[in-house]
Amino acid sequence: MSFYGILSAILALTFVPSLAAAQDKFPPVDVAAGYASLRNADIGERFPAAMFVSMEGNYRRWLAAVGEFSGTRANGSPRFFGDPHAGTGAFLAGPKVVYRGQSRLAPFAQLLVGVGSSGSTQDGGSPAVAIQPGAGVDIAVRRHIALRVAVDRRELAAVRSARGSASLAMMRAGLVLH
Repeated sequence: MSFYGILSAILALTFVPSLAAAQDKFPPVDVAAGYASLRNADIGERFPAAMFVSMEGNYRRWLAAVGEFSGTRANGSPRFFGDPHAGTGAFLAGPKVVYRGQSRLAPFAQLLVGVGSSGSTQDGGSPAVAIQPGAGVDIAVRRHIALRVAVDRRELAAVRSARGSASLAMMRAGLVLH
């Protein structure tokens, strides 16, 4: 599937639930963006500065479909699969379970899967299958704005190379608009 096909599917999943959300008191769509810090857990090295952008379609008060892009910049060609010097990126999607109590806190857990990369594919990087479980909390600061703090664990398995796998620890902080 092409990049535009994936993007169209993510956008469709986020806007479909808006009719159901009008009856309950929760936002139909959330958009989050911010900073991500990644570390290769296998070798203990940090990646360059990273960013993330996610779109979430809320189907129920407690259930959402998430589409997320995250990536780091590359400082050079990869020396090995999971090399922090070469950067990484991923297009992921999956379910998110949220507890929307009466407080300003909305804790959540999610399981995202999709395609990732180890290094820039233009510089000899490798495409990979990515699985990313995570948890976090959205802290409401205004009616339509929240702060997000989350931790994730991204597992990458190379598609082309025989011995390529990497385990990345990820911390995210950003703004959520709904």
